[in-house]
Amino acid sequence: MDFTETLSYDASPDEVFAMLCDKDFREEVCKQSHAISYQVEVVPAGDSAKVVISRVMPANVPDFAKALVGPEIEIVQTELWEPPNPSGVRIADLRMEIPGKPGQMVGSVTLRPDSAGTTEIINGELKVKIPFLGGKLEAEIAKGLREGIRLEGKVGAGWLSR
Repeated sequence: MDFTETLSYDASPDEVFAMLCDKDFREEVCKQSHAISYQVEVVPAGDSAKVVISRVMPANVPDFAKALVGPEIEIVQTELWEPPNPSGVRIADLRMEIPGKPGQMVGSVTLRPDSAGTTEIINGELKVKIPFLGGKLEAEIAKGLREGIRLEGKVGAGWLSR
């Protein structure tokens, strides 16, 4: 299943990148999303960075999926950020995995300057490799991802306005 979500920020791509690579910001997003537990690691490397967020979330899934996922879902999100290109665009390779479960999303995060500040585009391919139920689970996971990304955007807008 193809997945895309877009956010807008009233800040430059460099400011948004700095926020996304701020451990305190990522921990605040985890708290606001009601993560049961979380761990954030940010490894800067010059004008690039590696961000790894591991969080355990309550499994808010339909009844048909509860037996498969259990009461909690661990999600490990890894972003490998590249330096900006000459146009000021920043791109990260994105991987979201559910350890021990047959689900993942592989894609990218793009920070692109625009007239109002920055557009952040999260896209990828979401896959759940379970016969007969994979498509239904992908739709449920996509719904949860959208909610999480929109919450991050809301927290980010407040963060950047400080």
